[in-house]
Amino acid sequence: MHAAPKRVFSVDSRTSANAARAKRTAYVRSLSEADMLAMVPTQSGIYFTDCPNCDGGAQDRADWKWTPEKPGQLTCKSCGETYPGNAKHPDDQMLRIAAPGGVEHVYPYHERADGYRIFFRAHADFLARKHMAVQCQDLARQYAATGDENYGRRAALILDRFAQVYPGYAYKFDYPFREKLFSPCTKSTIKGIGAYRVSKWSWWAYMGVSQELIEAYDALRFWPGLDGLGAGGARKRIEEDLLGGMMHFVMAIPETYTNMSPCMWRQFLYAGRVMGRDDWVEETLQRVDTFMRDRLLYDGFWLETSPSYCQQVVGAMNGVLKALDGYEAPQDAGAELEQILQRVRSSVRALKRAYASVKKPDGADIPVNDTWARRGRGRARTESRLLPGLGLAMLGGGEGGRQVLAWLNFTGGSGHKHNDALSIGLCGHGEELLRDIGYTHTAWRTWGVSMMSHNSVVVNGVESGRDREHRDNRLRCFVTDRRGFHLTEAESLSAYAGTTTRYRRALMLVGADGSDAYLVDVFQVHGGTQHDWLLHGSASEDSTALVGGVALQSFDGTLMNPGTKFSYPKGESFGVGAAGAFGFIRRLQKGTAADAITLDLRLSSKSDIGTRTWLDTGGDATVFLGEAPRLRQAERRDDLLPTFKAPAFCTRRTGDNLQSAFVAVHAPVSGAPTVRAVHCKRLEGGVVVTIDRGDGRRDYAVIGFDGPLKGSVQTDDGILSFDAHWAIARANNGLVDELHLVDGTRIGLGDTVLDGEQSRTGVVRDWACAAEGKGRGWLEIPESLPALDLGTSILLTFADGTVHGFTPLSMEPVAGGVRIVVSEAPAFERDDDGIRFTAYPKRGVKGQEVGYSIPATRHLHRRVGR
Repeated sequence: MHAAPKRVFSVDSRTSANAARAKRTAYVRSLSEADMLAMVPTQSGIYFTDCPNCDGGAQDRADWKWTPEKPGQLTCKSCGETYPGNAKHPDDQMLRIAAPGGVEHVYPYHERADGYRIFFRAHADFLARKHMAVQCQDLARQYAATGDENYGRRAALILDRFAQVYPGYAYKFDYPFREKLFSPCTKSTIKGIGAYRVSKWSWWAYMGVSQELIEAYDALRFWPGLDGLGAGGARKRIEEDLLGGMMHFVMAIPETYTNMSPCMWRQFLYAGRVMGRDDWVEETLQRVDTFMRDRLLYDGFWLETSPSYCQQVVGAMNGVLKALDGYEAPQDAGAELEQILQRVRSSVRALKRAYASVKKPDGADIPVNDTWARRGRGRARTESRLLPGLGLAMLGGGEGGRQVLAWLNFTGGSGHKHNDALSIGLCGHGEELLRDIGYTHTAWRTWGVSMMSHNSVVVNGVESGRDREHRDNRLRCFVTDRRGFHLTEAESLSAYAGTTTRYRRALMLVGADGSDAYLVDVFQVHGGTQHDWLLHGSASEDSTALVGGVALQSFDGTLMNPGTKFSYPKGESFGVGAAGAFGFIRRLQKGTAADAITLDLRLSSKSDIGTRTWLDTGGDATVFLGEAPRLRQAERRDDLLPTFKAPAFCTRRTGDNLQSAFVAVHAPVSGAPTVRAVHCKRLEGGVVVTIDRGDGRRDYAVIGFDGPLKGSVQTDDGILSFDAHWAIARANNGLVDELHLVDGTRIGLGDTVLDGEQSRTGVVRDWACAAEGKGRGWLEIPESLPALDLGTSILLTFADGTVHGFTPLSMEPVAGGVRIVVSEAPAFERDDDGIRFTAYPKRGVKGQEVGYSIPATRHLHRRVGR
């Protein structure tokens, strides 16, 4: 053990920083030492504390006003009520917990009519504790920057006071919408509560080691007055009872390797360095190594399929690596720790690359699953990108304000996951046009999580299932020519397992950028008795909806199944049942449509911006238009939830053992739509969609349902002939501009023909991961291949049907075949029984054969003189 010979934390000593710290600590320095120390709470505080007088705030916590001048008082910013001492809501009940020295800690509480307990004074203690820890940190930093003894003494007094009271703090269970539980300081567990949910310093154990106090001690440990403070026992109390006590409690909890773990490990590393505990540092690095090897998906993304949580892990891992800056490991452990750091740094780089991909043109994260919908730093350009482990296919192009982006969500997993199988989103003209609500901490959170709030298809009026094992949501194709043709298709076996035999969606984005792009959308569903195709308006601001092709009339009913009951949830943790979320959609209109339907969605503040959607249902359908919550703008104000609405569109088909193929075209609009008309011709085994772009420009999209669609049709631009799974022909006044062919032998329009071939399939011979280099691994195929299209993903299929997609980077010949360098890690290996996945989720597959499929692609770009 050896403490760092100099301060671990750097201190900003600029005049401006000194002035800012002096200002922030002015009040506490104006107090006598005794009054200052009296602000340090002697009892554990409670974080989740609601106001019983109003619905302001969210997640079981009001928006409180607290000041150090009145540290025992809370004022609700939403309604103005002050606590404690409130006549309408008295905290006249008491909870007593044993404390050291034969005394008791007393927790007054208010009991609501429903029996729920609210601890006003304990929340004031929580805020006071937090404030005084930051004050201690600021005072200590000011001492380190200026050498002023007055700052050093006051910081040390506060730190020592925390060291005196912390050992007696009760353990507690502090969680939203759940009764708060306490346990004496002698017992660190609470029956029925997960270990990390039992806390002492904060509201869960992951935040149980205070960085503020570690940093304060780092600044003060060289202060000459420390060893004489508190009858000479201050240093020992701080190191053993306070920081050591925090570390021993939290570090002893069995590791679970969650998204919060790296935040905790950063404090472990700092505490180890400051206090000379190399054993803490070494144990922490072993945990970090396991975490980065076991908890990432094979494309480098964090295991929870939420960009926000991936961002959290990226930030926390940056903090972990920063906490090691300047650390000198003991000689006997140095080589091993350096190897661990090399592996960790490589994985962090992959994690950062994966996270950086899931961005909208405005720089915000694509808001799938529990992802915060916040604007970021705008992107210069958008390109198509696949994250196959995450389960997100992004189709896009363009630069600056002309960027366009569509996404297909086939994410799996369970943590922070929504019911959103095969949902889509679309951005254009600088706006999120077809949206996903993303993450909210509101009482109606269950709406944002539900299948009914997503742009997808609901079967039989109930929520979809989730692909918890990352085996049932399967990529079927991803192709881009990196110019104006982008294609993806995926299916889900788990969305409605046991009900549907097919649940599959294909997207084809056509156009160079947002000025002329459109999205062809084909959704096939087989099975069940009711299919609801859904599309929702903006989640960012007010919008309008106009339906064409059907006469709508007011409808007093709901979209819910007969007999389903609905009531608005009282809090974030409350649900509405498997069939209840349709109850959020109100003010319905209804009509019957036999032909194609159009839907115009426009932003209210920019009425020329939005989308136009053409939808062909393939048969008679009932159309509904209503209003649904959009949640985002309510933020932490549950009382504002009814204020913010968005259009909700539903096309419903019913029948026994129903088979539907919903064919839609979505066009971003800024002013006049760039697409003038759409016509869908249904053939045996697929569809041909004509997209009329005006001025003699027409496109023809060919989509086969189960493989290449063969045939020909007469068009205004000549005979369209095809033997193709996916294809498009683009014509301008009878002259062909572009042809794109995927998995097929022919696409032709008039005299212009593009020949191709069907997808290549076979068995992978060998593979390996690579820690560094151009790609994260390679695949070997025992046969020669023509020039590889780097815009085409390689699909590997395992014996249980699991599909992993890979992005090729380069190809080189090897003996008897080719080696393809890929962007993702081939994180699987053979064992005695079959294949074992080495990335998350680490599971086995019976059978050792790994098949491959490479879609054959051909692209023709020809600009005839105009």
